[in-house]
Amino acid sequence: MNTSAIQSFNPYNLTFPSTYLASAEDPTNSPQAAPNMTLDAVEIGVKSLLVGRLTSKTAVTSMQISQLQQKEASGLGLAASTVFKTAGKAGLVSGAVSLGRNVYHLAKGEVNIARASGNVGADIMGGTIGGMVAATGASLAVKALSTSSAMSMGTVGLIAGAVGFAIADTLYHVSGARDTVSNKLTAIVERWFDTESQSGGV
Repeated sequence: MNTSAIQSFNPYNLTFPSTYLASAEDPTNSPQAAPNMTLDAVEIGVKSLLVGRLTSKTAVTSMQISQLQQKEASGLGLAASTVFKTAGKAGLVSGAVSLGRNVYHLAKGEVNIARASGNVGADIMGGTIGGMVAATGASLAVKALSTSSAMSMGTVGLIAGAVGFAIADTLYHVSGARDTVSNKLTAIVERWFDTESQSGGV
C-alpha cells in the first residue's frame, strides 16, 4: 500500500484532526470509527423499536379508518399506504439516532466532520429502505389481526415492524452497502471542503 496516501484531513482547522490511510475499499481521506458490535446492536435495536412503533401505529390507524368507512382494506393496499406515509420518517429517525452516535465519535476524535456526515447520510438511506420493509411487515401483521382489538394489532404490528427493520438494517451493514454509501458521501463532503478552502470560503 502506498504510504503517500496518508493525509491529514482537518478542514477549517476544526478541533478533530485525524490521519488516515486511504485504501482501495475506502478511497476517502477521513477515518472511520473502529467497529463496535455493542454500539451497533444498541443502535439497530433503538432504531428498530422506534420505526416498528411508527409503522405499526400508522398501519393500525389506516386499518381503523378503513373499518369505520366500512371498506375492506387489502393487505397490499394497506402496505402501500403505510410505506408511503412512513418510509421518509423512518429515514429521519435512523438519521437522528446515527447523528447522536456520530457526535459521540466526533467528540472522541474518532471521525471528522466529513465522515460523520457520510455516516449519517448513509444511515438515513438505510433507514428509509428499512422503513419500507418494516412498514410492509407491520401492515401484513395488522391486516392478519384486523378483527382483533387495536392493542393486539398494534402490538403484533410493532413486533413485525421492528423485526423487519432490524433484519433489513443488519443486512445493509453486513453486506458492505452501508460502508460503500458512507464512503461515497464522505468523499463528496471532502471535495466540498477542498473547494471551499481553495476559494477562501469559511
